[in-house]
Amino acid sequence: MYPELREIISTLESFQDLKRREFAYKSHPTSMKIIGLTNANLRIVLKEILIFGAEAGKSETLNLVHQLMQSGIFEAHILGLEMVSKNKKLLTSMTREEILNLNYCMENWVATDTFSITILGKMWLKDVIKDEDILRLTTHSDFWQRRISLASTVALNTKTHGGFGDTKRTLMICETLTDDKNDMIVKALSWALRQLSNFDPVAVEDFLSIHHGKISARVVREVNTKLKTGRKNPLR
Repeated sequence: MYPELREIISTLESFQDLKRREFAYKSHPTSMKIIGLTNANLRIVLKEILIFGAEAGKSETLNLVHQLMQSGIFEAHILGLEMVSKNKKLLTSMTREEILNLNYCMENWVATDTFSITILGKMWLKDVIKDEDILRLTTHSDFWQRRISLASTVALNTKTHGGFGDTKRTLMICETLTDDKNDMIVKALSWALRQLSNFDPVAVEDFLSIHHGKISARVVREVNTKLKTGRKNPLR
């Protein structure tokens, strides 16, 4: 049985670090309340919760996940996502609808990227999430949703997340957002292409050539540097 939501929030608050909170508000601005926890301390809380809920069923776990994500507290929101991503049995049992229902309160890059790579992208790999689900996000009016579509391709091209390179689907998403000038999209496009370059550098080079003049100069610079040096930025 899991602790109640108020107990979990109290535990999170016991780890408060004011310097971390100040850093967090600058690093990933959010309308949610930030308590101020280091990643290490957040992992401690997550581990305790997973131990408490070791025998809990799917319904009970997802109920707590949604309570955490709806709490209006940044760390609780991330904790809810981590409860899903770190529980392989739970994640692989979830339906397409249950996964898509986790996509809310996405208004900072930590939340969007955590959801995209460790949950949505992983289940896209398993074909639980469909191409049309990701494509739908590329035309969303909210740029965070568009970022999710690009960040989800990272899982396709990351071995530790189960990916072994997926040129077709990655470039399908990238192509829809080549002329999006929002900074968060530009950064995510660069990331998606750089990650694919680990598996198919020729396809990435061709993509840059085909879309020359349309893609942001930043994307071209960072991706070309990765292709030439294996790094995002040149050595200084």
